[in-house]
Amino acid sequence: MSEVERAWLACAIDGEGCVGFYEGGITKNGKRKWPRAEVRVANTDRRFCEHAKQVSGLGYISTMNVNRTRFGKKPVYQWSIHGHITVKWLLEQVLPYLVIKKEKSLTVLDKINARKWGRWGEDKRIKHSVIMTQWWENRR
Repeated sequence: MSEVERAWLACAIDGEGCVGFYEGGITKNGKRKWPRAEVRVANTDRRFCEHAKQVSGLGYISTMNVNRTRFGKKPVYQWSIHGHITVKWLLEQVLPYLVIKKEKSLTVLDKINARKWGRWGEDKRIKHSVIMTQWWENRR
């Protein structure tokens, strides 16, 4: 991403977006999913969300549920990314340009960096990676 694109995306997040940890919903067997890091930008013009997706190279665009009981209600489109790795990368890219969402983004980054992600902690992951690399090299 160029500096101009980073600044544009930061403005889009500041003005039309949200940053945080949100519930992942409910699984098929009724268990609650864990909260996940997300960045969202919503707008009634789909081109705005498409540009955010093109600039970042991440995420997907969906149509939000809109109450259509009133005449003239426009559909709302939402560009979203989720997952701690992609959210961390994106926030680190746009952080210098954020104004309104800067404090919230720093909080999200702190939580991402402080948490041990996955089944294993970082030490076990590295140890397992070394074991698997050795096994792969000596498999013959």
